[in-house]
Amino acid sequence: MIKLLNLKSRRGAAWLLLCAGILVSPLTLAAGESVGAVVDTHDATQNAARQSQRRVSALDDETQSLLNEYQRLLQQADYQRAWNQELLLREEEQQQELVQLQRQIADAQITRQRILPLLRQMADTLGKFIVLDLPFEREERLAVIERLNDVLTSPSTPVTEKYRRVMEAYQAENDYNYDLQTWRGQLEWEGKQLSVVFLRLGRMSLYFQTPDGQQSGIWDKATDQWHALPSSSNRSIARAMRVADKTLAPELLNLPLHAVPASNLDDSHQGVN
Repeated sequence: MIKLLNLKSRRGAAWLLLCAGILVSPLTLAAGESVGAVVDTHDATQNAARQSQRRVSALDDETQSLLNEYQRLLQQADYQRAWNQELLLREEEQQQELVQLQRQIADAQITRQRILPLLRQMADTLGKFIVLDLPFEREERLAVIERLNDVLTSPSTPVTEKYRRVMEAYQAENDYNYDLQTWRGQLEWEGKQLSVVFLRLGRMSLYFQTPDGQQSGIWDKATDQWHALPSSSNRSIARAMRVADKTLAPELLNLPLHAVPASNLDDSHQGVN
């Protein structure tokens, strides 16, 4: 009985094992198929995730590019606004300069209309003054006035140049007030033509003396004539001529300043340095 039971037990165990194998095999097969599906799903998910990541990265790159472009456009817009503002400021400044130039042109036209008659009047006055002045270099000085009048009547000469020439003429005449000058020339004296040396003492006095130093005279403004000076003046006039020629150092000289009456030719004179 025991052996039979053992045999039966063995058969039962084998049966049980067989049944278990039958039962386990479908489960194992099903489990294997499920794992494969899971693996496939996982791979697909990973691929999808990678594709999504690539799309996200691409979108990030595109977004960054768009952001950069937007910032660039903003900067350009800021620059354009700043430049437009600068142009507006420049336009305003140019408009102001234009207004000032137009005003200056108008003022210049008014000034030109006023200054030209004034310059011509000044030249005419200077010419009259030369005629009434001491008779030294009169022809040369009047020739300057003639040339000056030609400049003033020339339409091609700018107003500034006309003004400059008038001022030069006045300055040249003014310089005659402060210098000593000698020159040789001809003088009609007592019906004779004399070769003499002239001496100009600024615009104060005008003298002459013969080359031998024996005869001297002075221009009388009151009568517009030459008058003889006493012989006592000859030496002082001769020395004054040497001072003017810079062959003698300046010194105190006793010179007559006006014509001396004929009755006083021997003792009447006044001193000048």
